Amino acid sequence: MTEKNNFSYEVLEEIATLDEDLKGWKRKLCRISYNGQEPVYDFRVWSPQGKFGKGFTLREEPFQKLVEILKERY
Repeated sequence: MTEKNNFSYEVLEEIATLDEDLKGWKRKLCRISYNGQEPVYDFRVWSPQGKFGKGFTLREEPFQKLVEILKERY
């Protein structure tokens, strides 16, 4: 678990690396628990040093809905 300024997160599972830029930042899909809360699906960029950048999260139900939409479409 990583803590900083009363903010904590724990990467529970790295599901996939979607791409990587020339500077080594990777766009990943992970399961993360923020501040000890219920885990969420997290789409975010990560630096080679493990710092994270912009991204977004989805709870279980919206994530499953996205999966179903993608299955139907592709």
